[in-house]
Amino acid sequence: MGNEGNFSAMAFTFRLVPFRPANALQSRRIDLAAGPASVYLAASLHWIDVSQTEDRRQAKLTGRDRVLLIASAAGLLLLLVVAALVEPDPRGFGTHQRFGLPPCSVRVLFGIRCPTCGMTTAWSRLVRGQVTGAFRANVGGTVMGMLAVPAAAWFLLCAGRGRWVGWAPNNVVVASGALVIGLITIVDWAVRLIAG
Repeated sequence: MGNEGNFSAMAFTFRLVPFRPANALQSRRIDLAAGPASVYLAASLHWIDVSQTEDRRQAKLTGRDRVLLIASAAGLLLLLVVAALVEPDPRGFGTHQRFGLPPCSVRVLFGIRCPTCGMTTAWSRLVRGQVTGAFRANVGGTVMGMLAVPAAAWFLLCAGRGRWVGWAPNNVVVASGALVIGLITIVDWAVRLIAG
């Protein structure tokens, strides 16, 4: 447990522990036997600074967390701007090659589209309002593109206010969302393979 961080706020000691599968379902536990109440928080992606309150929505975000939120929002908005600048490939995939990138290795080696083929095209069509064409290019990519604008706005709002607005994300929700988008992408890919 060398990667642990401890800090105090008022009468509470907050202890951050690295994410472990055993901790996945118990993100918070109060241990009164340890003297002043100790709160253990599991964090898989980065350390979460909880200041003065157990309710994460009311907890102040650290400067580092705010910078990460702004950078994430900027990254999403940059992807949308790039998608708007590139003309979508009429085949429904291969738009990324207009940036000088090589064609999809799976398509070159095996003659089939990979699960992510068409994601750049989906975003490019989506920012042009061609929603049907975006779904035809890649369903998972279209779903991610549709989530990009509200996610970027929410990231900036939370960073600006210095706390989570509406709800505080947790590992289960984030992992579940990624899993759902991944499954949508795989199912879309399987349907394309079966349909030929």
